[in-house]
Amino acid sequence: MILKFSTATCTCGFPVLNQSTMAAATEAVIEPPRKKSRKTQKNNATPVRRPTLFAPFRALGIITNHVPFAMQARSYKGDSEGPKLVILTCLGKAWALWEGGRMGLILVSPDAPSNITAVALDENFVWALAGTYAIKYTRGKEIGRATNPLGTTLSSMLLFGSHLLCLSSDGAHAIVWDKNTFELQGKLSFTNGFTAAHMLHPATYLNKSPSFQLADTSYHAEINSTCLHTFLATSLSTMTNGSPITALCQSPAVDVIGIGFASGECVLYDIRSDEKVMRVFMEGASVRAIAFRTGLFLIMSTARDILTFHTDGHPTLATASATGHIAIWDLNAQGRLMQIVKGAHNSSISAVQWIPGQPVMVTSGDDNSLKQWLFESPDEPPRLLKYRAGHHAPPHLIRYYGEDGKQILTASRDRSLRYTSVVRDSRSFELSQGSLEQKATSLAIPVSHLKLPAITAVAYSSTRSKDWEDVLTAHTGETFARTWSVREKKLGKWSMGGAEKAKGVSTKGKGVDVSLGAIKVKVEQAVCVSACGNFGFIGTTQGVVQAYNMQSGLKRRTYTIGKGQTVTGIASDTLNKVLVFFDFHTTVKLDQVELPSTAVSIELQRDSGLLAVVCDDLIVRILDIETRKVVRELKGFGAFSYDSRWLSVTSLDSTIRTFDIPTGRLIDAFKTPSVATSITWSPTGDFLASAHVDSVGVFLCLTGRTNKAQYSDVSLQTVTEDEFTTLELPTMQGEDESEGMKQGCIQCTALTPTMLDLDLGELAELSLADTSKRSPGRTEQLEGELVTLTVLPRSKWQTLLNLEVIQARNKPTEAPRAPEKAPFFLPTVAGVDHKFDTSVEQTKKSKEESRRKQSGTVRIQTEFQRQMSKEEREGDCESFSQNLKSMSPAALDLEIRSLSAIDDMELFMHALTQRLKSHRDFEAVETYLAVFLRIHSDILTEHDELRSAMEALDRVHKQESQRILELVDAGLGTLGFIRETGRGLYFTTTGTSTACNMFASPPQDPPFLSNYVYDHHSDVHVIKSCQHERGRGLLAVAGESRVEVLLRDSSQKFLSLTPIASFHVGATAIALDWSPEAVSPTSSDNWNIELGVACADGNMRILRKTPQSPPTGEIRVFGGGTTGHSARISSLAFSSAREGMHVASVGEDCNLLIWNLSKRIKTEEESDSSMDLGDNKQDVDQAPSAYPIAFSHPLQDVIAHDANARVLLVADSRGTVSLVDWAGAEADEDIPDGWSRQRVVELMDPRRVAEGITGVRTSGVPMNSSLGGGADWKPDDPNM
Repeated sequence: MILKFSTATCTCGFPVLNQSTMAAATEAVIEPPRKKSRKTQKNNATPVRRPTLFAPFRALGIITNHVPFAMQARSYKGDSEGPKLVILTCLGKAWALWEGGRMGLILVSPDAPSNITAVALDENFVWALAGTYAIKYTRGKEIGRATNPLGTTLSSMLLFGSHLLCLSSDGAHAIVWDKNTFELQGKLSFTNGFTAAHMLHPATYLNKSPSFQLADTSYHAEINSTCLHTFLATSLSTMTNGSPITALCQSPAVDVIGIGFASGECVLYDIRSDEKVMRVFMEGASVRAIAFRTGLFLIMSTARDILTFHTDGHPTLATASATGHIAIWDLNAQGRLMQIVKGAHNSSISAVQWIPGQPVMVTSGDDNSLKQWLFESPDEPPRLLKYRAGHHAPPHLIRYYGEDGKQILTASRDRSLRYTSVVRDSRSFELSQGSLEQKATSLAIPVSHLKLPAITAVAYSSTRSKDWEDVLTAHTGETFARTWSVREKKLGKWSMGGAEKAKGVSTKGKGVDVSLGAIKVKVEQAVCVSACGNFGFIGTTQGVVQAYNMQSGLKRRTYTIGKGQTVTGIASDTLNKVLVFFDFHTTVKLDQVELPSTAVSIELQRDSGLLAVVCDDLIVRILDIETRKVVRELKGFGAFSYDSRWLSVTSLDSTIRTFDIPTGRLIDAFKTPSVATSITWSPTGDFLASAHVDSVGVFLCLTGRTNKAQYSDVSLQTVTEDEFTTLELPTMQGEDESEGMKQGCIQCTALTPTMLDLDLGELAELSLADTSKRSPGRTEQLEGELVTLTVLPRSKWQTLLNLEVIQARNKPTEAPRAPEKAPFFLPTVAGVDHKFDTSVEQTKKSKEESRRKQSGTVRIQTEFQRQMSKEEREGDCESFSQNLKSMSPAALDLEIRSLSAIDDMELFMHALTQRLKSHRDFEAVETYLAVFLRIHSDILTEHDELRSAMEALDRVHKQESQRILELVDAGLGTLGFIRETGRGLYFTTTGTSTACNMFASPPQDPPFLSNYVYDHHSDVHVIKSCQHERGRGLLAVAGESRVEVLLRDSSQKFLSLTPIASFHVGATAIALDWSPEAVSPTSSDNWNIELGVACADGNMRILRKTPQSPPTGEIRVFGGGTTGHSARISSLAFSSAREGMHVASVGEDCNLLIWNLSKRIKTEEESDSSMDLGDNKQDVDQAPSAYPIAFSHPLQDVIAHDANARVLLVADSRGTVSLVDWAGAEADEDIPDGWSRQRVVELMDPRRVAEGITGVRTSGVPMNSSLGGGADWKPDDPNM
């Protein structure tokens, strides 16, 4: 045993423990094997709030730390591949086991009580020192531990024979245990002046241990605390003032050990003869590790003061300095320097070992890397064979890459960009920056000097990743942005940006944001890649945003913000129409939003169009890029969730906060042990990844939107500062078995995680608020007027509805074959199963029974029918409904088909009626009713005794369906109110709006509604009913060249339509709208049919017919030629805001035209007859005037409000709705015809509201697709 001390003196006398003292110490130290301890609270403690949304999952990118690794090589008989290598590294509180062949991760241990200070391999066991414990593992599980009786931290250990020897951190004591039984065997206490730091057991020495101090003095001791010999500093080192010993290693030669010093000196020393054998010296840094190869091959490394001898091949020696260099020495030539490997590691090397029988050396360093070096020839430097590495500086910028959430891009202060795989660690790699090693060797400079500066911003688009570079980065102080290719794992070929020419002077190079004469240097601050992957945007400190083509690297556009304004963030939407607030194609500045504080960075969620802006006043502001207004201010301290409903932000108080964007509330917050420098949400929403200031790893947390919310009750209530809790960072192992078992219990029982974590005492202290939380799986009726669903899987109802199709699909291709019959002399029992008749005697039926004939029919009731008949007549049929929900789709279909009796059918319809009245199980009742009508429709139409039950069911079904539609409309209206602009205007978007209804409301509770078919004799393009008060009942049908007006007769029981007018327009109709002056014949004898129609020929027409008009009616054409729309007309609407009549029309030319139709018209047939479209009398030959209002996008629809017709609702091709007050409050004198200046209010995007409710995503859908939408005013409401 070799002990290393901190002083120059040595005391050879040590106290020896007696048997009683050792027995007492053993009894206090030995602990039985146990599972990982779980922290529990005391009964008198207040329960601590658990994080509701996040749970630690695992850490990524951690390979090793400063603790030396342990290695074990095993050879098997008949194995031609060489020894099996296993490497053990320390990860902080855990350790990792690696397979040496492919450097693959085998397993990771659970967390130890404290940071691990030493690791060792012993046969099939792993040993680790953590705090005051020496822990023994097998297969990653703890099987026992020994505790230091002195209560001090254990710093290093030595395994030899059956002994475990550990040093305390203060270097004053050494404790010996039996490694099999954990029995305390002795305790060594050192005298004043000695501080032990390292231990070594010399080969062939029995319980002997030389010890060395930091000032070169050493001594030789036995395990029974007897000092045998002292080695003086003058004999160990040639330094006159002494030097601390930093490494010890046993050489292949007996009695010879290697000693490394902090001065860079390495000595081969014979401990038997007490004399030096050889000395080598490495300038510049201390020796950190030594390794011998067979034939006396010595290696020293920089991180942990260790020596290793190479024991096969040419007798050489390798030393490694604290700067990460490795030097190779020839021992046959008295230590002549052969080769030197500069920059083998980026920092101090912690351990060096040789693989037995192979010219391969394994090294690990403080730079979070584990490497294997191959020596192909003694005269050549080794080459890097295999390695596993991560960042050796904490990452400060992380972003999920791709759409599947399986990889992360990480940037660190070590000037590297890494691709980190979430699924498999072996897939992680560093993106290459070129052949920097060759350049560094030729220039004689470190490789780190040639790397690019640290990355400050990163952006990507994986849309065209297979075609060209897909990642764009900005770097500290750089005037260029760099492209990268993840697919090719290297730096791209384009450098975008650079210094700008001024007054004919050009420049090249890099620098900071300064002005050098006529040269303007613009440092890149922000980058962005368009969603299509074709363009990369670069923002500079000079207020300029430049757009480059990612394929060719050429500059395409420039967006100028203004001098002296630094660009801190860039974002482009999904359709490449908005870049910050610039028009993408024209580079015209659209809008500018003034913020109360300076914007630091931005993050765009392209699916929702929401932009998060981080400001200097510690407030995150949410902007809608369509309206360009601030919609939320989150006063907390980011990253959007995958569905843009949550926003997570991190702050300098080590807290990660999560906000709910629709409500603006803080719904979760937890503190981390260190400040998180960057966070990113997985595109699939299952993980939140974070990077921290004091760790080189990336940490994943499971989110409550996925795993946790499925098994527990996730509360989204507002969180206060007092409820913040600390969440430990995950380890490389991830969730342990106990956590997985807990999750399984949550899934299988009704217990919440809070109950699983508390003991009985804590359960008694739960408050009423804690115990009254509802489980998400329960569906109690919250309110009598609400509709409650079954929340059963949708697949159950889909299977029941399509059971016949599924059975036909699963039908076997050939009929099943009958089993072979048994011989005639072996009787068989009749039935499905093939069984032999083994009975000796068969029962004989009596003669009377065989001749008796069954009279009548026996009715057999199933359990389904019996339970249905037991339900109360006016009850809610709860038990019957629960029985239905518990049955499989096939069983339900069979029971419904078995309802052959009239009484059973009536009971079934009554049960469905009562269930609808109770407002429960709406989707289940709909499915039952659909299957029931499909099977028994013929019987229902033939039996009059079922008529009353059918009418009752039909009446209640219509009432409940209408209730559902009203509730959906109310929800849509609430969302519209939440997102309104603050001007008191709101709207609803729904498919059941009155503008889409074909007829007025039918009579209440009709017995039946029959289908009515009207033949227009051509393709119908537009159909619209008149909703004005005096025109109700009128219906206009437009086809290819003709417009017909039909009248609905509401006096009859059944629906009927009567043609009352027909207009030949000569072109295909596109849009229709009824004039407010329209009067139905059912309202007055002086009826007036008046409507407008837009046609495909570019003209619009006013159609009118009165009792005095000719049979063909009157048609007035306007809006054609150069005065009208230059593109296809989309819609038109009547507006009577001023004196007279006006028509508003919109088209694909992005214009809204207001036509003044206030003039008198004379027809050619009857010169006396006229139609007055207003009170103003104008010349007949004068063409109607149009007042244009320009928009930036093609328009699709325009609707006028009934109560205030001067206000129009205009919808464009983006799905955005605008309110236009074209008449205004006061007229301007400088505008002709009394027109006033219009006021346009752009509302929030209603399509996003529909996406959130229906789940149908329309983002990125081409405009010519089959998806559509509409908007309309709320009916029967004078307000807007």
